[in-house]
Amino acid sequence: MPHDTQRSGFFEEIAVRNYTEALEILGHDFIAPVQAANAWGLKYLFVQLACLATLVPPREILLWARDNNCIVIPGPPRKMNLLDIRKLDSRSFRGPTAWYEEQKEEFSLNDTVDTEWLVVRKGWIPDSTGKNWLNQIAMLGIDERVPNAAQAAWAFNTYTKVAGENPFTDIAYVRTSSVYSGGGHVYVGYFWDEANLVVIGDSDDTARAFIGLASCRIF
Repeated sequence: MPHDTQRSGFFEEIAVRNYTEALEILGHDFIAPVQAANAWGLKYLFVQLACLATLVPPREILLWARDNNCIVIPGPPRKMNLLDIRKLDSRSFRGPTAWYEEQKEEFSLNDTVDTEWLVVRKGWIPDSTGKNWLNQIAMLGIDERVPNAAQAAWAFNTYTKVAGENPFTDIAYVRTSSVYSGGGHVYVGYFWDEANLVVIGDSDDTARAFIGLASCRIF
């Protein structure tokens, strides 16, 4: 028991130190595991909390996240796909049913979000709107990649639940790395100021002023 108490206290000290720094830099754009868990009615294991506390992105990544309009957020306590996230709270998604629940939409089962820190833009890569997929991915920074639909849905919906606002303004969508049965990349976003996430499958040739590219930081 003393050993467990000492271990718990050690990781609590790490969490306080690391989370305090992250909050000082990012404010409400940093979401701690307890906030994410409470928002969804979930619970992290002690070992997961200890790992997340220890592995908070370093200061240089937190500063980059602040300067690039990003959320720093923990993934869920277990690996989840888009359908798993929807089952937790279907009201956070637009519509009572979803086209991606069909068996042919393999991305909604196979693309997942894990228990790890995510650094995800709240909007799109600057100047990535009005371009097709190929032109958009050419704009990725050397340390950036495109999140999949599950990662984006988890990040955006958790932010909405915790911060009380959606991470976009007006009509805005971002393409993800997930590919639907029609062959194009899936994009997600919000219709006007609604808090319900929209998931759409469309052609990669589509280029519109309100469709940009999602990105997350590799670290």
